[in-house]
Amino acid sequence: MEYGGRLSVFLSGIDFSFSALHTWNKQPVMCNGQGEYRRMSMLGADMSVPVGKFVVRGEVAEYLDELQTGGARAASTNALIGLDWYAGNDWTLSAQYSHKYVAWGEHRRSALPLCSAKNTGLSTLRISKDLLHNTLALQTFAYIDVTNGGVFNRLSADYALNDQLHAILGYDFFHADSGMFAVYKKNSELWVKLKYSF
Repeated sequence: MEYGGRLSVFLSGIDFSFSALHTWNKQPVMCNGQGEYRRMSMLGADMSVPVGKFVVRGEVAEYLDELQTGGARAASTNALIGLDWYAGNDWTLSAQYSHKYVAWGEHRRSALPLCSAKNTGLSTLRISKDLLHNTLALQTFAYIDVTNGGVFNRLSADYALNDQLHAILGYDFFHADSGMFAVYKKNSELWVKLKYSF
């Protein structure tokens, strides 16, 4: 079971909220060669401020007693800043940066060499454009591993044949020598998808 709560406030110039959650880590953490899912608690807050054609977003969350790579537990602070630009003429640009700080004590960190890095950063960039009376959506969406220099970029073209049927052509590009994308560095691929909604 997971349980939590959220208090949201919507004002004319700013939206913000506070939240708490007792949950499981959503991605497996490698411990002794196995992926582990463990309990953790989260306290967080977020805000969103419109400024003309821009929206500035921010989030901060404290993960309490989070399982780390190597099997140890530690608190981590997670922060995100984002900017969305609705430029007009069906152009949209979004960029964000998220940073994670794991609060290792120095003695604990040195005793556990397999533990997660103390500071890690990840950025995303999305550019989209709608064409042909909004029936064709072009998009590039990239994850950038700031800590290790890797990148995953998905380019796609989504054409609406009708309200229910979409034909999508895309290319996934991976490049990394280390970090989270290194295991996928040979997985760049061209793909085609048909999507039917009912």
